[in-house]
Amino acid sequence: MDFTWKIIHIWEEEKIGDKELPKIMFVVEELDSQYPSSISIDLLWDKTQMLSSYNVWDTVTASLNFRAREYKWRYFNGITARKITWWDASWAWVSTTTPDEDDDLPF
Repeated sequence: MDFTWKIIHIWEEEKIGDKELPKIMFVVEELDSQYPSSISIDLLWDKTQMLSSYNVWDTVTASLNFRAREYKWRYFNGITARKITWWDASWAWVSTTTPDEDDDLPF
């Protein structure tokens, strides 16, 4: 799923597990919402390099993966990014067409 967000915080890279795999967490916030909410997203392994060209307050579109893991009968949710791209308002889709008068479709 793709979402457009504003980056509000980026943590330093950390090493996790016995193999010391790289992980970076960053927090994003909704755009143009009266009550904006934030979520934390993880970048794991080779994906950590994707965030190197972005800064806090940049607006990005992120493709996210959602998953849950069970540990001792408790479930933990995880959100990871598989792709991050710049977002530009000029790319937003704007309808410039008008409905045809002769269109006889029922919907």
